[in-house]
Amino acid sequence: MTSADPATWNAGDFHQWTRPPSTPCPGCSCCTATLCATAAARELPCVAVGRSADYDLDRCPCANLAAAHRQLTTAAASDPSNPANAGRWTTDEAEWLYRQRNGFLVGAAHSLARAGVPVGITRDPADPHPVVLTIDLPDAGQVTWHLPDHDYRLPPAAPWDGHDTTTKYARLTAWLAANTPTTTPATP
Repeated sequence: MTSADPATWNAGDFHQWTRPPSTPCPGCSCCTATLCATAAARELPCVAVGRSADYDLDRCPCANLAAAHRQLTTAAASDPSNPANAGRWTTDEAEWLYRQRNGFLVGAAHSLARAGVPVGITRDPADPHPVVLTIDLPDAGQVTWHLPDHDYRLPPAAPWDGHDTTTKYARLTAWLAANTPTTTPATP
């Protein structure tokens, strides 16, 4: 509970109200377990669910990580470049799926950046899709994707570590498994 989340307040007359302290969020120190679980279930940042006057929510990692988890899971499942999806779609279907995947990846990158995960962009002028989105997944490693030329409003990325597509998806799968979002509040 933060100093802006008072346990005791006066009603303006002789009544004084007291509530028990809120259960702190196990994933961060900026809000409560109930608030983070509610935000994660709705795939929203905590600031969209709580009141910023009551909590320090500007960069709360919990809901941002939950949103990124869903976006990366969806991107991986529908990515024509994922070895698990080899030969699954026609060329026209694959082109459409690449556009969808790119939206999920960029959304995930912004969510992860708000949660403090290193993300960024580099350029590969030799590729027809010259923008390289780089995400350094904590405890899993770097993953990258080529995207169409566009301003994605992300900072410069760390240099490519030389991974291949199979390694990228092994790292992503490991990170997703280790970072399943919490969607129910902790029991007080």
